[in-house]
Amino acid sequence: MNALENEIREATEETAKADAPVDEQEQEIQTVKKQLWEEKVRLEEVHLALQQEKEKLCEEQERFRREVQEMQKEMARQNQRLLEAQKSLKKDEQFFQQKMEILKGGFAQLAEDKKAMEQERIRLEARREERNSDSGNAAVRLFFSGVSNPLTLKKRYRDLIKIFHPDNLCGDTQLLQQINKTYEVLLEETGWQKKA
Repeated sequence: MNALENEIREATEETAKADAPVDEQEQEIQTVKKQLWEEKVRLEEVHLALQQEKEKLCEEQERFRREVQEMQKEMARQNQRLLEAQKSLKKDEQFFQQKMEILKGGFAQLAEDKKAMEQERIRLEARREERNSDSGNAAVRLFFSGVSNPLTLKKRYRDLIKIFHPDNLCGDTQLLQQINKTYEVLLEETGWQKKA
């Protein structure tokens, strides 16, 4: 800038000298010199402004280059995370599939076990009914033990009906039905006919 100031000062001095009476040609030369000098100063200012703009652009370019590098690094990190997440997801999916297969097998086994248990329950209930009917008849026959004639049989029957009638507290419908059946069988065995 000092050189520029010196040149401006010199140009000003020359302009002052030019103010003195000079011939026209000299005056034109001075005017052209002044215009050239002003153009030179303007061009230097433009050059300086362009130089500053160039420096700003270089700084921007460097900043942009750094941002691009950081973005590339970040993209690489994100890609790595994505790959890890995909691997983890695939592993979880395989684990889930294995668990699902185990559950399907477990449910199938449970269904088979349930079916087998239902069949076993039906078989046990049938067996219990057979046993109850056999043992029930035998137990009911014990109620009539010691009966030797039809009159005692009839008296024992009436007493049992009073005790086990469903309207009583200790009444039992099934037991009452078994008592009736046993009474009828014993009546036939003794040869006594019920009166209608």
